Parts: sequence; structure tokens; C-alpha cells
Amino acid sequence: MKIIIDEVKETQEEYILFHIREMDMKVSNAIHYLENMDTFLVGKADEKFYKVKFKDLYYIETVDKKTFLYTNENVLESSEKLYQLEKKLQFADFVRVSKSMILNIDMIELVYPTISGRFEAKLLNQEVVAISRSYVPGLKKKLGLGRD
Repeated sequence: MKIIIDEVKETQEEYILFHIREMDMKVSNAIHYLENMDTFLVGKADEKFYKVKFKDLYYIETVDKKTFLYTNENVLESSEKLYQLEKKLQFADFVRVSKSMILNIDMIELVYPTISGRFEAKLLNQEVVAISRSYVPGLKKKLGLGRD
């Protein structure tokens, strides 16, 4: 098996492309390993540390200088700052929606404007979160609603 590595700029998304004759156990294991690599964050609750998969996160929020990870079952505290998590999640399905929140777009049921010019997002768990006006264009772009 030949391996070719092509470095990309820091602003470009990294990706892996397999050229294979057939799917076998070796390729399947490699794909599984790559899919599960660095796709979680660590949060703390009751003096215990938990791995939280990106796909299980609803949103991440900073309140009183503390960062929290919100899932359907738990609210966990993260030791990382919001801007650090935003960098980790830049190529995942997450978008900054306010100064204090990063939202998982896969957890959005619907988005709608409010009277004040802000938007709100209703999540799959029926929770409603506010989207600040200045972050609406980024959300639209991430959802594929922006103008070309």
C-alpha cells in the first residue's frame, strides 16, 4: 500500500481520501480509527471526567467565565476557553452564535427571526437559544443559506 501525504494550509480543511480495490477489514479498521480520532471533548461533573462526542453536544456556553458542555443528558464543565473549543471545532458542524455560545448545527430543528433582528434556534430537545445579530451571517453560511 502506497501512502502519499500532501500538507494543506492551516485555513484549509484536512481530509483523507482512500483509493481502494475493495473494502477489507484493514481499510475498515483504518476508517473507524480516523473517524473516532479527536472527535470528543472532556467535561467534568461531580469530580468525574467524561468524554463527550462532538455529535452528542447541543452547544457550548460560557457563563460567569466558566465554560459548559451541554448534551441531552448532562451539563459538564470544560477547563478550556470558548475560543480554544471554537478552534478545535472549526471544521466540525459547529458555529459561533453569540459571544458566549457555540452551537452544533446538527441539533437545530428550526431557525427563525425575532422582532429585534436577532434569530432564535429551536433545538431537537425543544430548547430555544438566541443567535446574536452579528453571528447570523456565519450561521447562514454554515447552513448553506448564504449568498454566493
